[in-house]
This record gives sequence, C-alpha cells and structure tokens, in this order.
Amino acid sequence: METKLLGLPLSPSAHRVEIALKLKGVVYESTEEVREKKSELLLNSNPVYKMIPVLIHNARPICESMMIVEHIDEFWALMGRLSSHRIRMIGRKLAFGPNMSTTSWFKAMEMMNTDVNILNEAKTPLLAEWGNRFCSDDVVKEVMLEPDALVEHGKKNVFQAKEN
Repeated sequence: METKLLGLPLSPSAHRVEIALKLKGVVYESTEEVREKKSELLLNSNPVYKMIPVLIHNARPICESMMIVEHIDEFWALMGRLSSHRIRMIGRKLAFGPNMSTTSWFKAMEMMNTDVNILNEAKTPLLAEWGNRFCSDDVVKEVMLEPDALVEHGKKNVFQAKEN
C-alpha cells in the first residue's frame, strides 16, 4: 500500500495532514513541492486547483486538507478513530481561519510586530490556552516549524520584495 503526501514545509494545510498521518501511525512518503515550479505529479493529481496538499493513497489522489484528514480517519479506522479533541486540534475550521496549525505563524507575527497579539490570553483565554495545548502536543512539535524559523522566512521574503 503506497501513501505519498505532496506538500510544502511552510504550509499549515500540509501540516494538518502530516499531523493526522502521524497520529494514526501511517507510514508515508513526503514529497516537497516547489511553489514556483509545480511538479507533473502535483499537476496530474490536482489538475483543477494545482495546489497542495495532496495525499496519494493506493494511486488515488485526495485533495483538500480536511477531505484528506477525513479519509485518513476513515481508512485507518482499525488504528483507532481520532478523538474529537484530536480532530478539532488538527483542523476543524474556526471562525477566524483555516486551522490551528497556523499557531506558529501567529507567534511569528507577534515576534515581528510587538503591536500584534493574536492569541491574547486576556482577551481570548480559552483560545490562547487551546493554542498552547495544541503546540505542546508531541506530534505537533514534530511537524510544525518553530516561530523563529518562520520569522527568518518572513524577513527573507520582505528583503526579496524590497529588491524587486
């Protein structure tokens, strides 16, 4: 049984899928796409949107991170269902955004701009607590990038934009 994930290292949607795969203990091959030059495999697997993430499972491509997470949970049900807490943790849509794997991005934005406080413990204590719980999960720590790395990436992009 072949399982391959097409993604980008900075993609919260790809992180969501990676977290689900790791929680289920699924062995998979990860293929890193290049944003500027999409592979033939990606273009053939997602011909309409040409976007990541794409999970190729038994030669069948599955697109859209939440559809992929549902497939992972249903197909690998014998390994145990993801608990409702774990499913919420890895990506049920919240009112303000696509998934909590953006938590590192929130922290990076706060590091780059001291006027920004997205996960404000005083204003949104439950959300801030939940974000901290999410980031403390061992599987999440393994997948998500540290905010420092995202800050460096952001600075590099700003520098490149100023050059152009």
